[in-house]
Amino acid sequence: MRLTKIRSDGQYLINEEVICNGNRVDNALKKLGQLEDIEEELGIDLITLFKALKKGFYSKDGEYHHFSNLFFDSEEIYDGYNNVDYYFKDYGKTWALTKEELENE
Repeated sequence: MRLTKIRSDGQYLINEEVICNGNRVDNALKKLGQLEDIEEELGIDLITLFKALKKGFYSKDGEYHHFSNLFFDSEEIYDGYNNVDYYFKDYGKTWALTKEELENE
């Protein structure tokens, strides 16, 4: 069950169904903690990672990468077409969601 809902102004609220269960804070904190554990293990924010997997990303060489050519494991994204590894920990250095992020490096 989703623990949050989004108001019309974009703010997140705890879902009322969770409040009825009486464990809203415990459930929310447990889920947030688990997500943060995964982010620390991977070395990248999960929102950034999933945006890259959904929309593609730019590499330092200026190339745009589509997910259809990409594979990933616990530490990297592998571009099977160009035979190149992009490590999660190098986000903003060798790859990013926009060209501008790399140009500012």
